[in-house]
Amino acid sequence: MSVGAKHLEDKLSVIAKNSSPNASPVQLSVVGCHWLITFFYSLLPIAFR
Repeated sequence: MSVGAKHLEDKLSVIAKNSSPNASPVQLSVVGCHWLITFFYSLLPIAFR
């Protein structure tokens, strides 16, 4: 796993812990989509080497 992806994962776990237990599905899906997009972008340089 790249350093950027690991950092993002740590950041998102902090956000998840700090968010209220009744976080709306929209908030969760936005965070999930953001994580997926960033994760795939971090993999792209590896894939095209």
